[in-house]
Amino acid sequence: MKQKKKLRIKDAVRLEGAEMRLQKGKPQQALRKLQRMTERAWDHPWTEHLVWRAAQAMG
Repeated sequence: MKQKKKLRIKDAVRLEGAEMRLQKGKPQQALRKLQRMTERAWDHPWTEHLVWRAAQAMG
């Protein structure tokens, strides 16, 4: 089982931005935001959820 990691503030802000872009219907911009996150943040469940949602929105 994966252990939940704490997010750094800059990664949390990027995730917030990506989520706002998804809500506005801009999944490509959301994915660009997610690509700029640190490697550590990729194991966080919130990141995985947003990547999945962005991929679904792109069709």
